[in-house]
Amino acid sequence: MPKIIRQKDELFLEKEVHRFINDIDGFLIRSIDTYEYLSHYKKEIIWDYDLSIMNMETLLYYQELEKNSYYMPSLELNKYELSDLDLKKSECLAYGHIRVMTSAQCVRKNSEGCIIKQGGILHLEDRKNIKVPVETICNMCYNRIYNGVPQFLLDKKVSLQSMGISRFRIEFLEESEKKIHEIMKMTTNNSSAYSKLDSFTRGHFNKGVE
Repeated sequence: MPKIIRQKDELFLEKEVHRFINDIDGFLIRSIDTYEYLSHYKKEIIWDYDLSIMNMETLLYYQELEKNSYYMPSLELNKYELSDLDLKKSECLAYGHIRVMTSAQCVRKNSEGCIIKQGGILHLEDRKNIKVPVETICNMCYNRIYNGVPQFLLDKKVSLQSMGISRFRIEFLEESEKKIHEIMKMTTNNSSAYSKLDSFTRGHFNKGVE
């Protein structure tokens, strides 16, 4: 589900949810107001990392809302801080570009002018000359800005499982078909998988927030 739902978007989302409701297992929730909007459907809920679950107090709050829900801990936690959480119903972002910002100020509009075109990836360039993907969500008028390199923890799967993490998520943004096949192969052969990547980050897994 989108992180931002404006009042004008509610009718559109209602139609979309009804369109797919019988074919889906549940919802990936990125804001508390989205949960209020969807909770009556009684589908599985996964609390995404946007909700900044960093400690047991926050986790218990969300578990009280949905007792059988899963969640992804805040990506700002390192491996030692993660162990302070109950991880039995947690997910790990094993591969994927992390969303670093959701912006209502449109990059496409500022650079090319508003063309009301759904979807598409633009790129900014950071101080290290790394291309930063910007996903344009035109029908709801906001942008998702991602880290320029993907987080990669597939080779840490055994260690993460020993901590109690039970689910591993892979997210693709603009990878080629060849790259997608390579990443999927890494899910079963991860001992030296990272050597096949051009560049990647461990996020805050090793060092945390400094």
